[in-house]
Amino acid sequence: MTDLQPIIPADLGMDDPQILCDNLVVKYTWAQDMANCVQNEEWHSEGDVMTHTRMVLEQMFSSPEFKDLSSQNKEIMKAAVLLHDVAKPPCTVEDEGYLSSKGHAVLGAKMARLILSDALGPEHRETVVSLVRNHMFPIFFMEREDPEYSIISMSFKSDNKLLAILAEADTKGRMAKTESDSSDRVSLFRDVCGELGCLGAPFSFDNDHGRVVYFANPGKYDPRYCAYDSTSFEVTMMCGLPGAGKDTWLRAHGDPVAAISLDDIRAEEGISPTDNQGEVINEATERAKDLLRAKEPFIFNATNVVLSTRQRWESLFMRYGARVRIKLVDAPLSVLLHRNEHFHRGIPENVIKNLFWKFDTPNLLECHSLDRTEPVDIP
Repeated sequence: MTDLQPIIPADLGMDDPQILCDNLVVKYTWAQDMANCVQNEEWHSEGDVMTHTRMVLEQMFSSPEFKDLSSQNKEIMKAAVLLHDVAKPPCTVEDEGYLSSKGHAVLGAKMARLILSDALGPEHRETVVSLVRNHMFPIFFMEREDPEYSIISMSFKSDNKLLAILAEADTKGRMAKTESDSSDRVSLFRDVCGELGCLGAPFSFDNDHGRVVYFANPGKYDPRYCAYDSTSFEVTMMCGLPGAGKDTWLRAHGDPVAAISLDDIRAEEGISPTDNQGEVINEATERAKDLLRAKEPFIFNATNVVLSTRQRWESLFMRYGARVRIKLVDAPLSVLLHRNEHFHRGIPENVIKNLFWKFDTPNLLECHSLDRTEPVDIP
């Protein structure tokens, strides 16, 4: 999947749904796969996935809410609609005559990241990725164990207003043989988001620490609870793929704060990035604990692109009373590959593509603050 053809920005710019979809099918194999992918007739008697995509575009373009969006958000929403079902072809299976595409939203988000790797800036790209990943959420949020918690957390992962516009267009842009209450579900989603104050904006917590406490303890605290902020110093966690510019940013902004770098530890110990990293992690942990005990601010410099890895470090830092700030340094895939080739980093291209594929974009569910830096120039 990491060899998907990235879309050319000009091909994303067309506004006629029929011409846009036809052009994509001619130029891109992933779009051809969508045009050749049949769907369950009970819910999609209109035909293949690309036909459905065109109908969803038509519905969205006619929506008053869409017409009121900024030009930037219109671009984001168009990309989200085009790719919301991009993973249906690899996910579609037949079981006793019934077609299903379970998991297409999760895989589709990863595919969307690669397809849009050079068509949109990193921040807009990740907004689309989140919309693709969560496009079915407004339909099924009431089936979650705690719908209020789910909506509040979603407001920090995506824009609930944009999700509602996408879900409504997705619901109307099809021909179903079975009557559905999906439109009513989307309306309920809008209403609940409105009541919680997170339709088009994240839920408002009294303070950053209260937000972190709430998400770290699902079901334990009321979101309106004003948690006492016991933090006394800050740890900055770098996050970004090789070549994004983390080290460059650190040289410009890190002094005089202490820094722990996994790359530096590897160099000191003579350990290759492809070797077992246990010794590197143990050494980094001990160095971090020394600084944490002293309540001394520091910067933790590693790729940190996988959520489970970040969470282990964040948990350690917070146990010692630290505020966790994530500094996200992002860049288009083409820039990362170019820098890797010309700066002789020696990292295989497929490794960078796999990291790009696995990238879990950080959000405010996991940290006290999050700063995004657009591509950093490397001298």
